[in-house]
Amino acid sequence: MQRKRRSRPMMGKNRRDAFRLFIASQVMTFGFITLAQFVEKWLFALALLLMHGGIVLFILSKRMFKKEAVPVTRHYQASYICLAGYLPVLIDKLLGFLLGYTPNASFIFVAIIVITAISIVIGVINSILLERKLRQKT
Repeated sequence: MQRKRRSRPMMGKNRRDAFRLFIASQVMTFGFITLAQFVEKWLFALALLLMHGGIVLFILSKRMFKKEAVPVTRHYQASYICLAGYLPVLIDKLLGFLLGYTPNASFIFVAIIVITAISIVIGVINSILLERKLRQKT
């Protein structure tokens, strides 16, 4: 006996595009901020530049959601809080560069892996909740 699939309401094209852009912005931002922790010099600068490209995608997707009158503030705040988790490590790396000391590489590695794992879990849950909201509001 075959199980019937429960049909889910479709979301409109504009909402779907904004949601896809939101997902892409999370992948790009968190991927490149993580990469920035493991590379040096010009690759570090490139990774930070590409991470900021992901932030631009966050802004664009938020504008798209606003045009659709979808309340998304909490979903973006969750992503911003995850990004803030990387700040202590970035500050330590910057201070190490400016003051000439070498940060503890093994501690930074573990911290980045933990921060990234937590950010991925929160990002997936956040995206699932946003998708449900978008499907209900259609």
